[in-house]
Amino acid sequence: MPTSASATFGQNQVIPLRNAEDANQDSLPLAAGTYAAGTLVGEVVGTDEVQTIVATGATAGTFTATFVHGTTATSAAIPYTATAAQVQTALAAMSNVGAGNVQVSAGPLPTTAVSIHFTSTLGHANVSQLTTTDTLTGGTTTVATSTAGAAGTPGTWAAYSSTGAVGTQLPTHIVQYGCVFDASGNATMGTAGTSEWGQTYKSVPCYRPGPAVWRASDLVGLDQNAVDIGRILFVRGGLSDTANAECMLR
Repeated sequence: MPTSASATFGQNQVIPLRNAEDANQDSLPLAAGTYAAGTLVGEVVGTDEVQTIVATGATAGTFTATFVHGTTATSAAIPYTATAAQVQTALAAMSNVGAGNVQVSAGPLPTTAVSIHFTSTLGHANVSQLTTTDTLTGGTTTVATSTAGAAGTPGTWAAYSSTGAVGTQLPTHIVQYGCVFDASGNATMGTAGTSEWGQTYKSVPCYRPGPAVWRASDLVGLDQNAVDIGRILFVRGGLSDTANAECMLR
């Protein structure tokens, strides 16, 4: 028997309403917590940081951006009317940023803020906020963090939440058996000491997207967001009548 954390499977499970023969599974490690059968889960991949720059009131001039990440680097001068592409080029040229590690959208300045998405080698991390130095007429630049980055634990799944910020806002699987995980990531199916069901495992069976049709009432965590982002497709009824509604995980 495990001396550290374990996950214990109950007798309860969910099975598809229709097309069960086509319901494929993955064996997944889950984060510590209690999972009812039918719980929607998403991978804890982490969150990319997003920052914004606005040049409020500027009528002329330039500014530079400074970023601290291992080393400190400062961009070339950026015009107060810069487009998203111009800001991206300036940031990507910095020695501690690099091409492909930022994606800039919206703009152009000064009337519309630019949004800076840190990705690739700078993704899934809480990076330092940019600072700016102005040589502007009539205004100033302001930097804000609109989405704080967060490191995840890729290869681990946790309960879906529409407000999740590390990947769990994207449901990818359905937990087959009710289970409880604690911190060390071992899983014990069923009751200890009862044949195979007392063995210790590292993961639990979870259904992946496919043609299987589910009773909406069997899916724990199902909400409008899961529908809106295209992960759940109702084939009968909807959220207003989950007792009779049927859906698919996509």
